[in-house]
Amino acid sequence: MAVFELSVSILAVCAFLPTGAPALGFIDAPMHFYPYGCQEDKVVLPNDDGHSGQIPLSCSIRFYQKMYPCLFINTNGLISFVNPISQYTPLWFPQRSCRLIAPYWADVDTTENAGRIYFRESKDNAILNRAHDDIRAAFGVNFSPRSVFIASWHRITFFGGSEVTPVSTFQAVLITNGRQTYVMFNYGDIAWTTGTMSGGDCNGLGGVPAEVGFNAGDRSRYYTQFGSLTPNIINIRMDTNCGLRGRYMFRVDGREVLLPTPKMYGHFTPVNSRAALRRGKPKRG
Repeated sequence: MAVFELSVSILAVCAFLPTGAPALGFIDAPMHFYPYGCQEDKVVLPNDDGHSGQIPLSCSIRFYQKMYPCLFINTNGLISFVNPISQYTPLWFPQRSCRLIAPYWADVDTTENAGRIYFRESKDNAILNRAHDDIRAAFGVNFSPRSVFIASWHRITFFGGSEVTPVSTFQAVLITNGRQTYVMFNYGDIAWTTGTMSGGDCNGLGGVPAEVGFNAGDRSRYYTQFGSLTPNIINIRMDTNCGLRGRYMFRVDGREVLLPTPKMYGHFTPVNSRAALRRGKPKRG
């Protein structure tokens, strides 16, 4: 499985996107997603187990008490700090040396169909104001963000898939003021959990399913969303921890992950009890 390090502006990539790929301009995504697919976005070119290359940030992100001035968008549903990650089968947290944010860690292959990965850092006032309102609604705090980083996996399929196999769409939004950091996961249609090299079948099911969460890289601190590494993770779009179905929010700058104040909030019941036993113990905001 080859590894690539390549990303280009959306203007450059539009000339050779395959039939069926999104056209230039904002993509018609679910309403709870932050906008993506605009001219300011960059696109990770089609690859298997690759990454964007190092992305410098205008405003550093504080994650598990450490500051990071850059990050990597990894094709397999990860955002990482320090190093890119090509591992395609998700691993149980905690893991050493892997400092990562996992909106949906699974074996993605963007060479199989027209699905793409978009990203950008935004300081647009409309985006900043939206992030402020979303954080206040979930955590009850008056937070003024300086930067919003948006990474979107749009209609991507799995390794071993094709142009007609199931696709999934999800998004990670990193919101910071340089001291505090909030992370939002947004989910659209989630129709597969596993690549064939991870034991999945021709529909992307079975084997070792996807994982959602955070890993500090110290073999101690982590957070794993209920349902991770079990077949139930395919239902993540139907749940929430902040009152809006298909959305999950977290504060990640401190020693432990903080969750929103409970409102219309639920969780999965893992079919594999080990998923619950190894789950981190987040605090409430």
